[in-house]
Amino acid sequence: MYMPTSLGQGQGGGDCSGWERDQESFGAAVAKHYVRTVMGKSLPVNRMTRVTPTAWRVDFPGNVAIYLTFAKIPDFVAAARWYPKPAGPSRFYTYSCTRDGRLVLSERKQP
Repeated sequence: MYMPTSLGQGQGGGDCSGWERDQESFGAAVAKHYVRTVMGKSLPVNRMTRVTPTAWRVDFPGNVAIYLTFAKIPDFVAAARWYPKPAGPSRFYTYSCTRDGRLVLSERKQP
């Protein structure tokens, strides 16, 4: 069950419930992190579309589309590049928040 008030308590002692309640901002941050760390680019988000209650498509310039799933919160979030084809690698991230509310993503092995 998803209970945003008690999840995402990170090692930094911060509360991630604000991120968890705002899936659009959370998703944009995760997708931008993926684009920066996996693709080596810094791109602005063009559009976000909710695909299912726990999945999002995040579109960037250059026909780049990242799919995200929040189905396993608070254990991890997952991201993968869908476009351009061929699809890119999947990445799985645990997360925590600093005391001042910044989101910290850490890559983990595929579950």
